[in-house]
Amino acid sequence: MLKFLAIIFAIIILTNQASFVYGEDDSKKYELRTVKGRVVAVNWVAQTLTVRFFVAGDFDELDLFIPEKIKIAKDNNAISFANINIGDQVKADYYNTSPGPLKVISLAVVTR
Repeated sequence: MLKFLAIIFAIIILTNQASFVYGEDDSKKYELRTVKGRVVAVNWVAQTLTVRFFVAGDFDELDLFIPEKIKIAKDNNAISFANINIGDQVKADYYNTSPGPLKVISLAVVTR
C-alpha cells in the first residue's frame, strides 16, 4: 500500500513539474490591460520600465517587465529595449502575472 501511495504522489509531483516547465499561454489565464504614459525609469539589467500615467485625477506608476522576445515599435520600425529613454511616451499591453511582475506583451513608443 505504501508503494502505491508513493507512486501516486510521484505522478502528481511530475505532472505539476511538467506544467511548470512547458507553461501555458498567458492569454488564457490573465486579463489583458493597457497603460499609456511616460517612462520615468529604465532598468536595462532587470529589463523593466517604470511608466507614470494619469488616472482618476492623480498620477500613478507601474513597473513593467519587458521579456526579450517582445518587439518594440517606434514610428513603424522595430527598436531594441536599449533605445527606450526616460521621457518617452509609451503604450504597453500587459498581463498581471501575480505574484510575478507585470509582463508586457506589446510595447510601442508613441511619437507626436
